[in-house]
Amino acid sequence: MGAFKSLIVLLLPREGYWTQTSYKVELTKAEKRTIGRPSSPRWEIDLVAYKGVGNDVLAIECKSNLDSSGVRFEGGAFQPPERYKLFTGPKLRIVVLNRLGKQLEDSEACDRNPTVRLCLAVGKVAPSSDRAGLDALF
Repeated sequence: MGAFKSLIVLLLPREGYWTQTSYKVELTKAEKRTIGRPSSPRWEIDLVAYKGVGNDVLAIECKSNLDSSGVRFEGGAFQPPERYKLFTGPKLRIVVLNRLGKQLEDSEACDRNPTVRLCLAVGKVAPSSDRAGLDALF
């Protein structure tokens, strides 16, 4: 686990969340076909956080980008889009987040019908990014 992800893991319990890193989401064959990836392995989420009060689940993608120009968000989209698949693919996002909630519920890691939200933890945003657009997205 990288230093940036470790920092996020350290901060979330202070807000009442338990965390699990590198969480594998087990998609069914039908779900894999729905997203157009029939041979896809398990989908991995960088960090899953759960807060019992409110039954909230956060699916967090961590992008430190400290050694690059940073996360680029231009023209209402992440660049390059293939690095942000859950954010740029609505069908993929819906299927993966729904399965994540069901998987956590089935394993009794959360209460029934959790609220699952996709989040992005960013260490560095590119200077050319549309910060207002990025803020509006979240």
